[in-house]
Amino acid sequence: MFLSAACIAACAQPDANRGAEQRRESAVAADSASVSGEWPADLGGALVVPSDTENLALVLYPVTAGAQGAAGASLTLVSSSGDTVRRQVGLEAQDSLHCGDATIARLARATPLSWSVGIQSAAATPLRTDSMDALRAADSVFYSAEMARLASAVSAEQASRFTGLPFTLATLRRFRIDGREVVVSQVVRRVNQEADPLEERTMIVAERSAAAAEFTAVHSGRSDGNEDNTDHFDLLAALRTARGTILVLAREKPTGTIFDILERDADGVWRVKWSRSIAC
Repeated sequence: MFLSAACIAACAQPDANRGAEQRRESAVAADSASVSGEWPADLGGALVVPSDTENLALVLYPVTAGAQGAAGASLTLVSSSGDTVRRQVGLEAQDSLHCGDATIARLARATPLSWSVGIQSAAATPLRTDSMDALRAADSVFYSAEMARLASAVSAEQASRFTGLPFTLATLRRFRIDGREVVVSQVVRRVNQEADPLEERTMIVAERSAAAAEFTAVHSGRSDGNEDNTDHFDLLAALRTARGTILVLAREKPTGTIFDILERDADGVWRVKWSRSIAC
């Protein structure tokens, strides 16, 4: 539908088409600037996330609509818990500057699960993760204390109006791989003032070996402001590849969303391998 409309406009109005082409080229240049790092080959030729419209998805990779490898792909749609379903997709390039002019993927059939990311790769295996809802009371106390301890270390060197306030564990997902436990959590501190309530959100990725009593933080993010403008952090999927472990993370900001691919390599080193910002 988008491409047909663009063709009609191009035939009837050459000058307008040239203007549209210039806008698209500018959008691609801006979009390319929002991408950093090296794409992990083990994730295959496509990565998509749900849009706000049913059966449509936003394509994070490939970055440009003309890129090869994603059109007509069979994607594995993965939920944050590790549930999966395969769906065929077709790609349609938008004719308007929306989300940095990112490509839209149309799913061939309705999806029977609440999915968070779609990948095109047989080399990446989704990992099952447990949420904090599955924790026993004693475990909940332990993880709350551990994540608060790690979050305190993240904020220790930063002057903050939240200093001294208690941390509350808001979200947590955990999984085990190769004898290690990995936790992705979000803790919150709040200033409950009536006129303009404030909050601080800290995302912690931590791990520990089977023999360790405490977790070690391997990655973190932090945001503070009023309740409407604070960033929210999410684990979209945990994946295992031949090279190690991959986490697909999202940082939802008032101005858009940052998607990070965090990888733990064979040497046990965690790093952000690839990142893309989307303005919606």
